[in-house]
Amino acid sequence: MHTIKPYLRLAGLEPLVVRPETNFVNVGERTNVTGSKNLPG
Repeated sequence: MHTIKPYLRLAGLEPLVVRPETNFVNVGERTNVTGSKNLPG
């Protein structure tokens, strides 16, 4: 039987698996601001 390790798994444009040997990971927030009423312009 195949065991899945309990690592943090994130999905987006590319999959990301954070393991104990992974160094610093910066997960940013992507926002679509095109046509936003909160921004002037």
